[in-house]
Order: sequence, then C-alpha cells, then structure tokens
Amino acid sequence: RPRDALGPSMTGEANAADALLRLLDGYRAVQAVYVAAEIGVADALAGGPRPALGMARELGVDPPSLQRLLRALASLGVVGERDDGSFELTAAGTLLRRDVPGSLRAAALYYGGRRHWTAWGQLLAAVRSGAPAFGGATPTSFAAMAQRTPEAARAFDE
Repeated sequence: RPRDALGPSMTGEANAADALLRLLDGYRAVQAVYVAAEIGVADALAGGPRPALGMARELGVDPPSLQRLLRALASLGVVGERDDGSFELTAAGTLLRRDVPGSLRAAALYYGGRRHWTAWGQLLAAVRSGAPAFGGATPTSFAAMAQRTPEAARAFDE
C-alpha cells in the first residue's frame, strides 16, 4: 500500500521499525569509521579530493575494498563522493584527521577497537551475572590493562 494509506498506527509502527533497524545497524557505522581512522583515510584526503585507487596504494590496502569503505563512509556523511568518482572530506570526516584541533580520531580508534568492542559484546553476560564486562570472566582493572597495552590507554586518554 502507499505510505499515505497506512493510517496512523501502521505509520507509527513503520517509523518505529525504521528507527529500531537504524539502531541495529549502528555497529556497521562504528566499524567503518574505526577502519577509516585506523588506516588514515582522513589524513590521506587532507589535501583535497582523491580517487580510491591512488589512496589505496598510499594506505597499503586493497583498492576495491577501500572503494566500498569510502562509499559506506559517504552514506554516513564522513566523506563525499564527487561526480568524477573521487572522494573528499566532509566536516565530520575532517574530525578524523590527526592534526586538527578537536580531532575525534582517538575516540574512533577507542570505540571501534578490539578491547572496547569485545567488552560491549559481553554485556549480556555482565547483566546476567553482575560481573564487569571489561574483564570478562576474570575482571581486570583498567590500570592493569593500561600497563599491558599502553597504546590502548593513550587512545582512551586522548
């Protein structure tokens, strides 16, 4: 049926379903932004629009995979895709550069990184047991983790 013919309750249910599906899809956005930060997409685009192929060589990644990542980032508003097929930073994408004031690159690395990602994957077990998710079955303090992996602690601090 046309959307106008759905009536108030069906339209409300459809909007709620759309909203919930966007939430369920959020992990993809986090991982796309994380990968972009990890491989340095924003820094590679700092000088202006570029095609994926040239950037792939510079970044040491697979060209078709980078093309797909850039298109995903374009759908999220992190980069823009131009008519000539090149990509450019948006205001949001600029915040993934290492050298800009207010950079959120470290946040992207932290939120999309393995330690944070794995801890949130343990939420069900933590809710069921009351044990902290960060340490899994044997809780580990943040300080101990920071001693083992100083790069993760630096990302958290930044």
